Amino acid sequence: MKKWVIQFFAALSFCACSGQTVSKTIPEKLDEYMTALSGAYKFNGVVLVARQGTVLLKKGYGWKNAAAQEASDVNGIFQIGSLTKPFTAEVILKLEEQGKIALDDKLSKYFPDYPKGDRITIENLLTHTSGIPGYDVEESDTIAWTPVTKEQVIGLFRNQPLEFKPGKKYKYSNAGYFLLGMIIEKVTGKSYEASVRELIFQPLQMLNSGFDFIHLEDLRKVTGYAVLNAGEQRPVHLVDSTVSYAAGAMYSDADDLYKWAVSIARQQILSASIWKRAFTPFKSNYGYGWFIDTLSGHDYAGHSGGIMGFTSYLAYFPGEDVTIILLNNFLNEREPLSLPVQDLAAIVFDKPYTIYTEKKKADISLSALDSYTGQYALSPKLKRMMVISKGSDGLQASLNGRVISTLVFQSDTRFQFKNIPNSGGEFIVQDGKVIKMVISQNGVYEWIRIKE
Repeated sequence: MKKWVIQFFAALSFCACSGQTVSKTIPEKLDEYMTALSGAYKFNGVVLVARQGTVLLKKGYGWKNAAAQEASDVNGIFQIGSLTKPFTAEVILKLEEQGKIALDDKLSKYFPDYPKGDRITIENLLTHTSGIPGYDVEESDTIAWTPVTKEQVIGLFRNQPLEFKPGKKYKYSNAGYFLLGMIIEKVTGKSYEASVRELIFQPLQMLNSGFDFIHLEDLRKVTGYAVLNAGEQRPVHLVDSTVSYAAGAMYSDADDLYKWAVSIARQQILSASIWKRAFTPFKSNYGYGWFIDTLSGHDYAGHSGGIMGFTSYLAYFPGEDVTIILLNNFLNEREPLSLPVQDLAAIVFDKPYTIYTEKKKADISLSALDSYTGQYALSPKLKRMMVISKGSDGLQASLNGRVISTLVFQSDTRFQFKNIPNSGGEFIVQDGKVIKMVISQNGVYEWIRIKE
């Protein structure tokens, strides 16, 4: 599982159900929805939703520190993981605007001895099309708990073969953004952190944002959890900022991230033409540091973050000037969490959504589970593939080789995705053979079984 990015589940073009109360205002609906999620331990942290300069919801849910019985409040400071990447991209684009770099510069210009560096451009690093293998760490990796040198981190991927020809494919890679941080340092003669502060934090007065979360001494600092539910609360081992660096080291709060979103809406820091380029998809709907897609029929740019004990998401809808910020302080490696951006967007845009309720788990035979495994393709776009396979907790769904969720059955054929609110599906059997999987959440989509 990626530790510094939790890919937004709506990338599957999943579906949704209806169930909102017409008489309630949008802020009331947003609060009711998040309260239900928090009560079921599907979210714990801070939510900020704004439209055209008006904050519709800003509220803390659950626990800031469960052991101390400190409730979450809107001032909590969280690690944001891979939500760091758009900041790194913004600094790179500012340096380009200043004429200090070019996006077609080769990696070898800055690291002459980097293997095949003459084939990889800065643009490849920005868009995850470099072919450089990614690197992740587990919570149990003690190397991640204390400071490391950049050479130690680069050693994790430097001499590995490229996974594909640069520019030909997309594959998310923390390594590429680690290298971008080092390029920033070479070009500016300053630390990566200093450049982000000078170019973004200081102009926007982002006073509660920084990088070294482990050593942050602030009463607003939130405790991160590996497990957080009614029966167990286990704080996590934090990742040192030298390990995550330009790929995922930042911490922030909801107000600072909203200041940043407002600056993007007003096209500050960068020129309008460069912001337009940043929000133009390169491959697999990824631009320069941003995922570009649609939700509830509206275009948005967003990025997720996941690092030990924390998950985050920021989505900005430029056409409607809507911002959604989610800061959550738990991340269980065995149970990936999807943040509910899709349903919050549905509420704001007056589209169908459903208040979260727990569904009863049904017993299902091993032979039935075996019959559902295989490869499924989203019709008619057969290039989008999902694999259903057996895992330790039953059947699991994977995209691009990454497990995204576990299937929880309510009957022999019907299921929901674990930790994916209001998601559901059904395997369709014809003449004793599974022919497709129908998934619903904001629509109905058929995944055709193409291989057992």
